[in-house]
Amino acid sequence: MERTAGEIRDVGREAMIFEADVSSFSRAQDVAAQTKQHFGRIDFLLNNAGKAMPKGILDIAEDEFDRTIAINLKSCFNYIHAIAPIMVEQGAGRIASMSSINAQPGGVTAGVSRGPEIAARDIALRRLGKPDDIAQVVVFLATSEPYFITGQTFTVDGFQFNC
Repeated sequence: MERTAGEIRDVGREAMIFEADVSSFSRAQDVAAQTKQHFGRIDFLLNNAGKAMPKGILDIAEDEFDRTIAINLKSCFNYIHAIAPIMVEQGAGRIASMSSINAQPGGVTAGVSRGPEIAARDIALRRLGKPDDIAQVVVFLATSEPYFITGQTFTVDGFQFNC
């Protein structure tokens, strides 16, 4: 977190660091309040927490299922619930929630012991994705005008289901 915050500061921007369990409703409220207090407003929320559960349904224990749902789904509720009122009060704001391609049945990494060789076989663009591939979409969603895009799904996967 410190390294990433340093990179942000190196390009002349402010950065705050929070250690938080994203499944905690009260911690999301605290993070939102501290962020608003520091910056005076919140213009963009990106929900990007996720936990893989690479087990079959008969192999998953109830506590593992509950923790996965709390991180992958409840975290989005927690932060949207904490930040949306701030955005409503200020008259603007954007929220995006990101997940893995594994959220869709047959995701490219859904199989057992699959590695970089999938790029040549299963992805039309013949390469694995890079952080910049995702970052460009996030920047678009955070900054494009007009912001009349609502309720859309953007799949950034290099067209993994090669025909």
